[in-house]
Amino acid sequence: DGRKIYSEFCNVHTCERTFPLSKGLHCPNPKREHERFCSVDLSCGHPDCSQTGSYSSSAEWTQYFCPRHRCTMRGCLAGSTNKKQQQRCDLHILTCNVPRCERPCYENRDGTLDIVCAAHYGSFNCAWAGCARRKPGYDTKYCLEHKCAFGECSRGRERDAKWCKEHKCAISSCDRGVRENGGVMCKDHECNSSRCRLPRMTGADFCTDHGCKGKNCRFEARFPGGYCEERHACIVGMCSNPRSTVMSSTLGIFTDRCVEHDRLNRVGRRLSTNDMPERERWEGRRHRYSDDIESMRRRELERLQKEQREREERETHGPYAYSGWDRR
Repeated sequence: DGRKIYSEFCNVHTCERTFPLSKGLHCPNPKREHERFCSVDLSCGHPDCSQTGSYSSSAEWTQYFCPRHRCTMRGCLAGSTNKKQQQRCDLHILTCNVPRCERPCYENRDGTLDIVCAAHYGSFNCAWAGCARRKPGYDTKYCLEHKCAFGECSRGRERDAKWCKEHKCAISSCDRGVRENGGVMCKDHECNSSRCRLPRMTGADFCTDHGCKGKNCRFEARFPGGYCEERHACIVGMCSNPRSTVMSSTLGIFTDRCVEHDRLNRVGRRLSTNDMPERERWEGRRHRYSDDIESMRRRELERLQKEQREREERETHGPYAYSGWDRR
């Protein structure tokens, strides 16, 4: 309102702390010549502490707390609570990791805070025989050195491995972990076909059902136990036969059809429109062969559906139901 409020002291001795106008604006206590605030405003905010100081980083007056009574959270200037075992303010105090426990976390001898309070401290020791380490959470019994390394698994590791029995590769000689898609083998031993849990063939990417039967081929078969579409299977529809090889005097030349489809293709090219009887016989054979292919396709689909049901049944009874896996 334009009024001037004068301090009782000169510029040298007027404390820089200010109050609301209703309280007179200026601090009623004088300060020393080289201080910003009076001795009252420099005192530690803890009731029974005689230490004094100020925060040089604060432009305005901020209640000072000495190192013994200040929150230990980096950058925090607030006073610590009166709760035992932890020197932190109400905002930064860490409470016990055990559900529904509101006690402050226990302070270790080295000054670090544990994840639980003093009451639950003993229950967070690693369950591994001879281990004195602390476990990382309430939902596991083991420390990080003995806990399974697979995701959020809380089980203990197998001896000389990083994974528990559930998440260690099912191949007994392998010490790797299983794939994260719910498999039972590591990425180097499990078939790459979607949802398949069978082991790969030696030197291949797929199991015997899903790997191409072509020599030294790593592609996936079109049908279980058959050939790949990329290099070895006949290109006609759902045909599961391999492509034929036409031998020349120097090398084998591969066609893109099986023997029967290649022959029908060559016969069809030779027939002319004037040779109607022969062409009709050829068309009849082609239609019959197409019917055979459709029947073959239905059988293959039934086989795939049966295989899927068997896999789901194996998965229902557990990942180790397959008798071919050595779990010793």
